Amino acid sequence: MNIMESKVIYITKENIKHVKYDNLYFINNKYQFLTTIPNIKLEPVYTMGGALDKKYKDRFTILPTIKLFSNIEELKDYIHQHNCNTIDGITNCLTHYWDHNIAHALYDSLYPIFLTLLRFYSEEEGFNIFMDIIKIPGWKFPGHASREYSIDIFKTFSKGKILLKEQNKNYKFNTLITGSGYAGISGVNMKGIMPGKDISALDKFRNRMFEVYDIKSVINNKLNITIIDSDRYSNSERENLKKLNENLNTSPKQSSQIISWYNIRSFKEQLKIINSTDIHISGAGSSMLNFPFLNKGKIHINLGVNQINPVHRFGKDACTMPGLLEMNICLLPNTIFVDFYNIYKYGSIQYEPLVEIVQKNINNVNKEQTTYMPNYVMKWRNLCSDNPDKMQQLIQRMTYPQSNYPDLIPVRFMDMVVAGFSPYGKNNSFKNLL
Repeated sequence: MNIMESKVIYITKENIKHVKYDNLYFINNKYQFLTTIPNIKLEPVYTMGGALDKKYKDRFTILPTIKLFSNIEELKDYIHQHNCNTIDGITNCLTHYWDHNIAHALYDSLYPIFLTLLRFYSEEEGFNIFMDIIKIPGWKFPGHASREYSIDIFKTFSKGKILLKEQNKNYKFNTLITGSGYAGISGVNMKGIMPGKDISALDKFRNRMFEVYDIKSVINNKLNITIIDSDRYSNSERENLKKLNENLNTSPKQSSQIISWYNIRSFKEQLKIINSTDIHISGAGSSMLNFPFLNKGKIHINLGVNQINPVHRFGKDACTMPGLLEMNICLLPNTIFVDFYNIYKYGSIQYEPLVEIVQKNINNVNKEQTTYMPNYVMKWRNLCSDNPDKMQQLIQRMTYPQSNYPDLIPVRFMDMVVAGFSPYGKNNSFKNLL
């Protein structure tokens, strides 16, 4: 194969299609596959993870145009006419519209492209990111961080260059990989767990993040407990967490603090806090999602939320049912133990059951434990096994609705389906989900 000629390899793992191109070209704002071999077939591959908005379809799918040449000299002449910048090494292709929210940026963009890297290479490999950023009007970053905040993290993590997709720039990528599919945290699948558990991808994600930010493991002289503040808490829930924090600090064997990520502007400082945390306690939602950076043997307690989608924030997409939200990432790590407060039974974060679950985990920290599979995840899997076609249609509406019926992206949660809570039924009973 000539070093100027394109070639392609596809890998499908956990129903996510990944692709590796050698010598792929980006000319006149289009991907071009240059070859002298007739009858090559290329397949579309997603360049964005998580839930997908149909109106951006042309921007989150890669399907290069095939340009067939009679011979290599003709192919070379074509390349020289277009003055391509050669990009050495590995480049990961990404479509990114999550720059308004660091949690989605990490787990709907960066984690999916890291997973693609792991499908072809080792976790230590450096890579460039060729990025198309879709800026959504009205989506704002909820905090001090700018829209460039996530891009800075991506650049540090990748160990390579950030190349922004721009008009009038032509490239030759020596190696370009992509395939985010439904690999993000806002994706939904039949297993109920984000892909990559079999290769410990989330644990490798943490390890690499600590490496690139030069964060070394610490040994605490007392048990270190971190409680995460959130704007999702009710006043009574916040008071219960303050009371818990005060109670925990009465023991000389442990230290507890309440942290608001809104006030910790540096991502490296956030990582340092998690690096020294033994037990991480948080309600569900974006504020919870530094927990994957906990060290091996540490514990995350997901307190859930009293309403999945509060009316004042979600309007027509409101859901008054309590939930644990990001279960698909809570079940993903292999070295962190995750425990679940029974938000379905209690309906809110109440003091006595809160103390009970925290005390249980204080007694178990650094012991070998396995995160248990909640009842509703098992029932979700059974639904998918018993009715695969019907459930796949439902999953499509939850992640990438392609027809004119109302999408279900804002209510894409397994517990709602299992409980038969609106719009999935008329049942308001959710006591036995955990």
